[in-house]
Amino acid sequence: MADLRAAYVKTPAGLAEIRAHARQLTRQQRNLLILVDGRSELGTFTRSIGCVPEELREHAGALVQQGLIALADGQVEIELGVLRSGV
Repeated sequence: MADLRAAYVKTPAGLAEIRAHARQLTRQQRNLLILVDGRSELGTFTRSIGCVPEELREHAGALVQQGLIALADGQVEIELGVLRSGV
């Protein structure tokens, strides 16, 4: 599950999806894909896409599983869900 304190980036597949609309993403997933910028913590988008934090984690997790977003450089998700920068 995605960490709300982490920053995520669009992958090449994510950038292609924004242009192509080829996948069956929900409106909230598509909006999140567009908003992800590699600098902002995921949790900052809760209000922008109109969902509660748990839903945001699920939407982001789905985008990660599909290879559309990934953790920003220098961030690693470890087993306990804690993030470390520069690892």
